[in-house]
Amino acid sequence: MLFVSICSLILWKNSVFSRVKSYELIGEFQSINGLLLNAVVKYRGYPVGRVTNIQPKPDKIEVVFFIDKAYAIPKGSTVKIIFDGLVGEKYMEIIPNPNTKDVYLSGDVLIGYSTAGLSDFIDVGTQNLLELKSILNTMASVFGNEKISFALQEVIFSMQ
Repeated sequence: MLFVSICSLILWKNSVFSRVKSYELIGEFQSINGLLLNAVVKYRGYPVGRVTNIQPKPDKIEVVFFIDKAYAIPKGSTVKIIFDGLVGEKYMEIIPNPNTKDVYLSGDVLIGYSTAGLSDFIDVGTQNLLELKSILNTMASVFGNEKISFALQEVIFSMQ
């Protein structure tokens, strides 16, 4: 009984049952910005699959994911990586192409892109604060020097 339970848990955790009723697609990205294995794949906001493999290549990153066979993804659709809220995880969202009736088949490739998430803005803000601190330290060392301070006072008094 314990053996059956463990086997069932392993099969469930690895999404084996879902993969039997699905097909595999590949997203090609320049950057995946923290996307993880087993991340959710959504189509029109509804979860339809999971990421199964991430393969870095010299010129791109391939993200392999499966989609439930009940959902036909139109050719020309794109996939993007989205950050889910403040403390949420990243997931993939398929943006459908409404201008075709042709659909992707197993093994087809979708063009992917990554959106700027909150963490990207925090990184930029942190970098700006560090640069501002450096500028202020330089200004403090310049204005803290008595000779430079006296020379600046002389310039200001002479301008009046």
